[in-house]
Amino acid sequence: QTTPGSTLLSDTISTVTAIQFPDLDLDANDLGGIVTWTAPADVQYVTVYRAYLAASAAGATRTQLDVDIPVDVVEEANFSADTPRGSYNYIAVYTKSALFEQTTPASIALSDTIALASSLTFVD
Repeated sequence: QTTPGSTLLSDTISTVTAIQFPDLDLDANDLGGIVTWTAPADVQYVTVYRAYLAASAAGATRTQLDVDIPVDVVEEANFSADTPRGSYNYIAVYTKSALFEQTTPASIALSDTIALASSLTFVD
């Protein structure tokens, strides 16, 4: 071949921002509520979001919280009350294209909200 062929490459980064998780399960070591985030500025190639409980901010040792969430539906994932925290310390949110899930997620550290009753009395 005397004339080389060429093609335009596009390398885009589409990472969510502003992840929030108010823990609505008030039991120690149990989580529950809605994880929300802001969509990336460029979602041209994003097809779904995936939210996970993860052992690290980089998404190591993770378990998915909800089903794949289509990018054009909503920026939130639900998980039910009494979800055991286990050894997870982070919530990680990934974007996924038609080809692959991103390798580096956006994440936040978990804060387990606990409410205990004390000094209770019962008069019969």
